[in-house]
Amino acid sequence: NRAEPLVVRFYDEYYPSLALSVAAASLNLGPNDVRIDLGEGLRLGNLKITTNPYLEMSTFYYADTDGKSAFEVDSFFDVFAGNIDPAKYKGKIVLIGASATGVGSLYKTPVSTAMAPVVAAAHAVSSILQEDFFVSPSWSNWVTLALYFLVAAYLIALFPRLRAGAAAGVTVGIILLLVVVHVSLMVSQAMWIEMM
Repeated sequence: NRAEPLVVRFYDEYYPSLALSVAAASLNLGPNDVRIDLGEGLRLGNLKITTNPYLEMSTFYYADTDGKSAFEVDSFFDVFAGNIDPAKYKGKIVLIGASATGVGSLYKTPVSTAMAPVVAAAHAVSSILQEDFFVSPSWSNWVTLALYFLVAAYLIALFPRLRAGAAAGVTVGIILLLVVVHVSLMVSQAMWIEMM
C-alpha cells in the first residue's frame, strides 16, 4: 500500500482517515483544522500535505534498523498484565491493533512483504507528522506520457535498425538511466514520477 487515503468522501461530506485523525489529535488539532484544497492536497494546521487528486498521500515507509522494527510493537496482554510499565508510553502516540501472524489481513509494502494494518497506520501517521511523504507534481503525468512515447519511438524506429549487441547496449543504457533518474528523484527530492 503506497497510497494512503487521508480524506474519504461520503456523499457531499469529507471525513479524515484514521492516520490523519491521529496526527491531528497529536498536534491538538481537530477536524475543523483540516483544510482541503482539491487537486493540490490538504493542510493540517501548519503542515501542508500534497496528495493525488483522490486525496491520497504517497506514504514514506521507514526501514528497520539493526534488526529492530521502525516502530516498537508490544503485546497488549503484556501491558494489561503489568509486564510493561505504562510510563513507557507517556508522551507517545500509541496505536492498538492486531499484529500477530495469522490475525487479520497483511499489507505488502516497499519495506515488508507482510505488514499488519496497525503498523502501516504508524508509518502513515509518522509520514504526516514528519512531512516524509512522496510528492507527485501536477506535471508528472505529462512526463510519464512523454517517456512512453519516447520509449515507443525508440522501439519502433531505432531498435530494429541496430545490430543485436548495440540494441542490447542502448536498451540496457535506457533502462539504467530511467532507474537512476527515478531513484535519485525519490531520494533527493522526495518526488514520485512513474518512469517504469
